[in-house]
Amino acid sequence: MKIFINLWIVLFEFDIYNKLKKVNMTSQEIYETMEMHWIAFKENHERFTTKQVKAAGVRARKSINELKKLTSKYRSTQLAESKGE
Repeated sequence: MKIFINLWIVLFEFDIYNKLKKVNMTSQEIYETMEMHWIAFKENHERFTTKQVKAAGVRARKSINELKKLTSKYRSTQLAESKGE
């Protein structure tokens, strides 16, 4: 079970990485990526607080940092889409 969860986390992070490499993302794609980061944050935060897994804490901080970056990107993309650019 533990191997399956770790494999899922690696594949999940790889999927997020591939989505972030895409330069011109729509606001919907950014939203979906933000949602994935939020899910990853919640799971890693839970593991860190309940089981004291230090690596989960690192992954949680990484997810929150990516959310911070995506928030700015979402805002600018949303404004551009609303103006019809």
